[in-house]
Amino acid sequence: MRRKFFTAFASVVSFLMIGAMTADAADITFGGRIRPRFEYWNLQNNDTGYIDMLTRLQATAKIDEKTSAFIQLQANSRWGSQKNGTVNNRASVPLSGNDTTTDVGIHQAYFTLNKFFGAPVDLKIGRQEIILDGHRLFGNTVWTQGMMSHDALRLTHAHDNMTLSYIYSVNVEQSARAGAGGAFPGASTDDVDDINTHAFWANFKGLVGDNSSTSAYLVYVDQDCNTPAAALCGGGVVGSADFYTIGARQAGGFGDISYRGEVYYQTGKSGLVAPGGGTGDVGALMVGARVGYKAKNVAMKPGITLWYDYLSGSSASDVAAGDRGTFNTLFDTGHKYYGLMDFFIHGSLGGIGTHPLGGLVDYAIKMSVQPMANTTLKVDLHHFEVAEDDVCGTCAAGGGTDNSSTLGQELDVTLVHKYSASTKIMVGYSHMFAKELLSNYNGGGRTQNFNDADWMYVMFDVMF
Repeated sequence: MRRKFFTAFASVVSFLMIGAMTADAADITFGGRIRPRFEYWNLQNNDTGYIDMLTRLQATAKIDEKTSAFIQLQANSRWGSQKNGTVNNRASVPLSGNDTTTDVGIHQAYFTLNKFFGAPVDLKIGRQEIILDGHRLFGNTVWTQGMMSHDALRLTHAHDNMTLSYIYSVNVEQSARAGAGGAFPGASTDDVDDINTHAFWANFKGLVGDNSSTSAYLVYVDQDCNTPAAALCGGGVVGSADFYTIGARQAGGFGDISYRGEVYYQTGKSGLVAPGGGTGDVGALMVGARVGYKAKNVAMKPGITLWYDYLSGSSASDVAAGDRGTFNTLFDTGHKYYGLMDFFIHGSLGGIGTHPLGGLVDYAIKMSVQPMANTTLKVDLHHFEVAEDDVCGTCAAGGGTDNSSTLGQELDVTLVHKYSASTKIMVGYSHMFAKELLSNYNGGGRTQNFNDADWMYVMFDVMF
């Protein structure tokens, strides 16, 4: 018995020593995150409460002077719940926060080759989060516990104040069409209902001021819609539904004043059936502006921000022609922009990247103060409208009766306390003053019967 014990002990010690030497040679560091969050909702006069938790463990390896790697395992669970049968639904990973994953899975796994073949370009390949500027078109969703990652390739050139990137993201991959006769009968080799994204991004620091950031975007979404009624391709469309997004963003500040302005335009095929057959056209616009003031050298550091977002909608004539005037927000972090209750983010009102059919207009005023050290209190008030109010006859729950373009107002109150260098505690309360039009656009969903909605949460965020 003693001999077996010492043999086992020696094996464990040898394993640990070899692992330690390997880690030292490759310069491996470990980290992680635990983020439990209690949420309470009052919707349609019904109460519900639950606790979600994000758990992460990651390793970063600096393998040599040319190669590094990063792996991040993630579990997104709800306390007391069972696995739901949709674990690791890969098709959903590149399109939204993978909140259906309740088991341990790979959130990120990529390697980076520095100065690829001697060129001034770094190559990153694998599953990765893609965040550009302020998360407007590309973000990781931040708030959703699963967050968002892409199966992607990224080339980056950085020099002085300039960064150039090309991103290729595989969103949906279907190699052949399935039929009723069995698995892939008569499989073809062409793309069927694939969705791929190509993005070109250029950023320049200090171009119009010491603290400025100037960015230009060109995004091409390649959608092959060859299966009738394919949900991801608009339904009932056979052919291409490709569209382009082009735009620019300018942000910066001077003294206690900060600003941001951005504009994006979309064109291409709508993915909707046109009266004469084929697909209609895309013509959509997004404009965002923000100006803020924060008294950095005054007690409690009060701040105020004026905010405006415009996302164009589809008019009644657009709908009749199979055209799309509704701006597609691509892979954004809507939680940062359109109210913290997430009534107007991916999937909440009509699918991936879409907002109400009539678009969205958001006027907001945001205030903040630091009542004590390491503590910030934020109060945001949003007023939401539709950009096109003549399409209510197409609302899922029928037309409205108050003839108003107002969706509602949202009040968000957030308290953030930095407990330590690694831990934050957040407490929040929000209320939606819902109007009739919001219930119609929401298909009788969250605000059915035009009731207001309440939401509150308490969240701990520990990173190591």
